[in-house]
Amino acid sequence: MSDINKVTVCGRLGTDPEFRTFPNGKEVMNLNMATSDKWKDKQTGEWKEDTQWHRISIFDSWKIGKMRHLRKGDQVYVEGKIVYRSWETQDGTKKYVTEIKVNQFDECRIIQPWPKDTDTVTPDYMRSGNGKPTSIDEEVNRLASEYRNRKSDPPAPLDDDIPF
Repeated sequence: MSDINKVTVCGRLGTDPEFRTFPNGKEVMNLNMATSDKWKDKQTGEWKEDTQWHRISIFDSWKIGKMRHLRKGDQVYVEGKIVYRSWETQDGTKKYVTEIKVNQFDECRIIQPWPKDTDTVTPDYMRSGNGKPTSIDEEVNRLASEYRNRKSDPPAPLDDDIPF
């Protein structure tokens, strides 16, 4: 049996993506993602939060093209593998990094874009009556309400003069 190195994270971007091109022409997109755990302290009753930061490197050109418009604050779902790298700087200092590497067969999805002051990327069906973006939950509830409240026409009478 083979070993498995797989990690799944879903969080918000802490910075805009960074793009680099290698000498061979291949491109990499680097993301800095935050994931947070929230809980209520049993002794004090206060809400606590612990945020972890993840470095993600995407090497698949198709995914890079699909995710190129990401911005700080967007929520992203990523599957990949954990990779540990080290290198030596020009002054001889050894540097280490842990990152999530996303390749061709790994999953990468945009969950929800962060609301922006300029709503140019929000499709019309995701806007409320006042022109502002709605959340996905609000849109689902609106459509369900329209479906329940629609007036349906009575069925047409059947034509019994069928010649067979």
